[in-house]
Amino acid sequence: MKNQTQTINGKVYAVERLGGETYIYLNSKTDNDIIVHCSGDREIKVGENLDVGFSIKDCHLFNSNGWTINK
Repeated sequence: MKNQTQTINGKVYAVERLGGETYIYLNSKTDNDIIVHCSGDREIKVGENLDVGFSIKDCHLFNSNGWTINK
């Protein structure tokens, strides 16, 4: 699979700052929940609109039942 880069925009509704890593919870324009895992401590605020770039080959996708979606 090619290393395709994509971007998703969403509004932040929760942030877990854990020191060495941060989880950012977004609601996308298509009303889907997206969870972003970042290394390091990120200063993101609830209510912020955020563009998240990612590589298709490096992301993990799950359906609404929590099952892995094959790429």
